[in-house]
Amino acid sequence: MNLNKISAAVTAALTGLVASTAFALPASQYNSTPGDTLDVFVGGASAQDNALERLFRNACDVGTLDIFRTTNQRVLFCRISNAGVAGFPVAGQKVAIHKTSVGGSGNGVQPVANQTNLAFIDMNAVKAGTITCSAATSVAAETVAGVTFAGYTNNNNCGSVGTRNAVPDAGISDVEPALVGASATEIANLDVSSQNAVVFGIPVTEALRNALQEVQGLTVGAEDEANMPSLTYAQLSSIYNGGIADWSQIVSSNGTDLPSAVTTAPSDTQVYLCRRVSTSGTQASFEVHMLRQRCVAGVAGMLSGNDGGVVGAGTVNEGSGTGNVISCLNTHDQNNRWAVGLFSTENVETNAVAGVNDGNVWRFIKMNGHAPTLLNVANGKYDFFTEQSIQWRNSTSGNALSGLKLTLMNDIKVNAGSPSIIRALNNGFIHSWGDAGVMALITNGHMPTTPVAGTPLTASDVRANPVLTSTRSPQGAPNNCQPPVTYFPVDGSTAF
Repeated sequence: MNLNKISAAVTAALTGLVASTAFALPASQYNSTPGDTLDVFVGGASAQDNALERLFRNACDVGTLDIFRTTNQRVLFCRISNAGVAGFPVAGQKVAIHKTSVGGSGNGVQPVANQTNLAFIDMNAVKAGTITCSAATSVAAETVAGVTFAGYTNNNNCGSVGTRNAVPDAGISDVEPALVGASATEIANLDVSSQNAVVFGIPVTEALRNALQEVQGLTVGAEDEANMPSLTYAQLSSIYNGGIADWSQIVSSNGTDLPSAVTTAPSDTQVYLCRRVSTSGTQASFEVHMLRQRCVAGVAGMLSGNDGGVVGAGTVNEGSGTGNVISCLNTHDQNNRWAVGLFSTENVETNAVAGVNDGNVWRFIKMNGHAPTLLNVANGKYDFFTEQSIQWRNSTSGNALSGLKLTLMNDIKVNAGSPSIIRALNNGFIHSWGDAGVMALITNGHMPTTPVAGTPLTASDVRANPVLTSTRSPQGAPNNCQPPVTYFPVDGSTAF
């Protein structure tokens, strides 16, 4: 992708044009006949959906992008020329990336290797009008840290589920294929590459966050890092595996149980959990980091769903995508139940203002006293990150990815790991409590900024150069069961 496709001045001039365009590349221009639209089908992790979307916006010709969405699925439809991706036609090529996050990372591995169908949004049905989307809205172009992301026309609520079956060309997973159950034969059919590291956080219902702030002597409702409450790794692990099943098992400093120690107690004291399905890479990431599940035999695993898919009917809900976990947390909060979820810090709280309830009522908390900021990850104080992978079929599979599809996916792979691209992507993942999101890998040849004598590493340093100081792949291959191995200087002030 050409990171300087258009100057800031041209971007500004085009912003008004993009915003006033009813459709950039509407569904009427879609044509699945070979030789017209290049259809690229991608399955897998929802944690990277926002990053993938921004990468695709960087590749698209200005003024040509429409995005069609439904729950855990989207189609990114635009024209790409060689100004955006080297090797594409000068005159441009219509491209539709069909992304499904249903089932999570597992559907970015086994269906790719085994060439089995997944369901995607049916663009032919959208074109024909048998699937309708809500009214289109325009999103302006933006240039962030020297990287331009094209404006687009947004089309939401395009049906309830995907209805077009297709074999995925490629997949994205939060962890290496083996951790989502891929066999040796399946892995042999894939070209697997490390992309980057995603930082995960601990999301909870807003009411639970507020309760923890109250008992920990913090400002209730405050959204800054200093007032972010904390639970310990041991407490959280026990919440996820069921050892702590009732909030009365957590007590305040004077020995009073948590529900009794706060001004507003929950409607009941049960611990509610919003988790993902077993094929999810986010689920695998939490099981690996919080419980050592999938790495070590005989450990107490994460609780399984018991509510039959109806949030509140039981204590544990299993969702296909991040959107389901967010919905689960919101539902519990709106019913005054305290719940804990799991997803990455690429998800940003909205209307993070004390007293505001916009229906999106979850918040991140600290673990062991440290917030999930890029600075804390770089300094080795917060180590909950996983190294993600991207994969597609190789020649062993008998149907290797090739042509412009391979060109595009290679371009996405390279740019997804570039610190300059990640810096721009992370601009969308800035929270009220600090920078979060994604980091580049030292195993891909990138160098972190390290502190010098008398000059501590700052959040601005890491924002400008978001590269890990450690790796979970010291022997080359991705291995998220490996504790981080640090190769560069980190802040040791809290150890003295």
